Amino acid sequence: MLKSISTQIKKVFCRSDVKTSIAVFALIPVAIAFLISIESGIIQIGDSVFSAMGYASVIIGLLKSLFLIGGIIALISTAVISKEIDSGLDCSYFTRMKKQEYLYVSKNISMLCFVTLIFAFLLISSIVGWGIFLKDTEFGNSVFLSSDKDEAILLIFSILSAYLEMIMMSELFCFVSLLFKYSKAIIANLVIIVAIKLLSNIEALQRWVPSYIGDGTGLFEYSGNELISRGFEGISVLLVYTILFAIIGLITYRKMDLVR
Repeated sequence: MLKSISTQIKKVFCRSDVKTSIAVFALIPVAIAFLISIESGIIQIGDSVFSAMGYASVIIGLLKSLFLIGGIIALISTAVISKEIDSGLDCSYFTRMKKQEYLYVSKNISMLCFVTLIFAFLLISSIVGWGIFLKDTEFGNSVFLSSDKDEAILLIFSILSAYLEMIMMSELFCFVSLLFKYSKAIIANLVIIVAIKLLSNIEALQRWVPSYIGDGTGLFEYSGNELISRGFEGISVLLVYTILFAIIGLITYRKMDLVR
């Protein structure tokens, strides 16, 4: 099992699209901070003054709204699952493993590592960009998190929720990729991204929609203990979705004929 996990992680991080994605997420926050600092007009921020984590939260929200984060995770997940099944690669791996589901678990762990790494690069790059170009200027203060307690709590929940949403979406994309061949799986996963975004606009459903929870915007109207309660509620919903899709995907993969 450990050997399989190691093999899948190495395989994922040797992919050229994965390397490119990591580079993109490492560079974008610094580039945006530079554009803000020179008042290029390309990026409009109004009267906003950023703390380090406030800037990171804005960058993550911006890339989510452009479907860049979800789109890249969808494309990589689909390639790792659906494309490798179609090509017969999973069959060759399975001959060296005791249980078929071990391979799916290994692939999911490799995707978890990918998601965690791009999220870490987003955070680190945002902090670096803020520190170089925005700190102690008209666009940024010298505070890392926030001097306001409620705002600090809001930032923590927003960033944590965004990370958990990325993990949950990865599990969902992996599961959907089991159901279709590669080209159809890509379309299905991209449609899911748009559909979830549209659902987040329906007020009655917002508390249960991953993208709305991940944005953290639903927490703005709360403070004190209610803010903490709502924050943990959103995190719990994302964790339940993640576990649910992971289990359903594992059961589906275990029953699959890997030749299709």
